[in-house]
Amino acid sequence: MSDKKLVKNAQEYLVRPIAVAAATGCRKGKLPMRGNFLSAEGAAVTAVKNCEDGDGIIVRAAVFTGEKKELKLSVPGMKKCYVCRGDEREKKEVHVADGSAVVVLPAYSTATVKIT
Repeated sequence: MSDKKLVKNAQEYLVRPIAVAAATGCRKGKLPMRGNFLSAEGAAVTAVKNCEDGDGIIVRAAVFTGEKKELKLSVPGMKKCYVCRGDEREKKEVHVADGSAVVVLPAYSTATVKIT
């Protein structure tokens, strides 16, 4: 199967993650109730969730083609960013500038990224 066909088939099964703010007044978070809290470009985002240790969010991404990709993540107020193991243990810190970080993903790979 060609890379192009593989990517097309994979995308038919992927659903872009969404965030829903369902409650008002019961949480004391800093994010607004409207708008995007995360922007991701360059690779397929397969999941966004809270960190298991409660310190930040986890973004899981994947590359389905035979070429490396740069995943640019932007989050208002991002202070630190780490490439992690699948179990969310930090492996390497990624440079953050103006609330954005770039993570390089090799061809046919997945990545777990922690944002604080």
